[in-house]
Amino acid sequence: SSPRAARPRPRPRAAFPLARPGGAMAHAMVWPVLYAYFGIFGAVLFLLLFGEAEMFEGTIVERAHYYMTEGCCLCGSFVARRALGEARGVRLASACDEWLCNRPNPAMQLVYLALVMGGYAAYWTSVYDLVGTFDKLSIPILMFTSISTWLVVCWSDPGAITAENYEAMAAAYPHDETLFHPIVCKTLGVVAPARSKYCRVTKRRIARFDHFCGWMNNSIGENNLRYFVSFLAIHVVMCAYAGTVALSCVRNEISRRGLWDVGFEGKDGTPTKLTEDYALFARFALWHFAPILGLAAFLYILVIALGAFLGYHLWMISKGMTTNETFKWQSYKRALKHLAMERAAEGGGDGGGGGGG
Repeated sequence: SSPRAARPRPRPRAAFPLARPGGAMAHAMVWPVLYAYFGIFGAVLFLLLFGEAEMFEGTIVERAHYYMTEGCCLCGSFVARRALGEARGVRLASACDEWLCNRPNPAMQLVYLALVMGGYAAYWTSVYDLVGTFDKLSIPILMFTSISTWLVVCWSDPGAITAENYEAMAAAYPHDETLFHPIVCKTLGVVAPARSKYCRVTKRRIARFDHFCGWMNNSIGENNLRYFVSFLAIHVVMCAYAGTVALSCVRNEISRRGLWDVGFEGKDGTPTKLTEDYALFARFALWHFAPILGLAAFLYILVIALGAFLGYHLWMISKGMTTNETFKWQSYKRALKHLAMERAAEGGGDGGGGGGG
C-alpha cells in the first residue's frame, strides 16, 4: 500500500486574537482622550487646592479658581434670573444655595457610595477571577475598613461646643489677639473660644474647626480630625493597592498565556513582540483589558487626589494649624502686605511733594 501523504497540522490559534483592523484607529482616538482627561483633572485639582495661594494673587490662576467656585454660583444665579425672571430666579438661586450649601444633605454621601460600590462591582466582574487567594481576601477587607472609617467620620461628634464643655474649650484655646479676638457667639451667647468657628451648614460652633466635608455631611474639628485623616490614609492605601493588583492581573494574564513571546503583525508587516513595540502593546492591552485598565486608571486618579489632600492635612498638622486657620493667616498676611504697600505709597508721595517744594 502506498504511504499516506502527511496532512498539514493546523496552526495553533493564539489565546487572544490579533488586533483587529480598527485597532490602530481606536488607539489613536483613545490616547488623546486619556491625555486630555488626566490633564483636565490635574488642572482642576491644582486650581482648587492652590488657586488662592498668595503666589498666584492677581494671576489667571486666581481668576480661574474664582470662576470655578464663587463665579460658578453667580453664573447659575444669573442664568436663573434671565430664564425665569428676576423674582423667580432670585428665589430659585436662594433655595438652591440654602439646600445645597447651607443645610446638611446626603447628596455627596450618595455620590461616594455610588463611586465605591461601582468600583467594587467593576473589580468583582473584571479582576476577581484573575487574582490569587490573598488578594481575594484583602480587597474586601480593605473595602470594609474604608467604608467603616467613612461611617465613623459621618457619625462622629466634630467637637460641638455646648454649655457642658464650654469652660474646658475656652481654657484650652485662649485668644491670641491676632487671628482670634474675643467675640460673642450669637448661638451660645458667650465669648467664643479661640480657634472655634460657627458652621453655617450644621448650625453648630465647632472647637478647632477645620472645614465642613460634604462627602461625610459633617464638620471636621477637634474631636474627629484624626478619624478624617485615617479615612484619607486608608483610601489612599486601598486605591493604590487595588490599582496595582489590577495592573498585575494584566501582566500575569499575558504571561500565563505566553503572549510576551508571540509575534504580532507590526507596522511593516514583520512579526513584532509586545515588548518590542509600545504602541502595539498599548493597543493590545486596551483592546483586551479595557475594563481592568479603566478601573486601574480611576483608582490611580483617586490616589493622586486623595494623596494630595492627605499630604496637605499632614503638613497642616505638623504646623499645628487647621484649614480654616491657613485661610485666616493668608488673609491676615495679605492685609498686612497691602497696608504696607499703601503706607509706602503715601510716604513716597509725601516725600516727593516735600522735595518739590
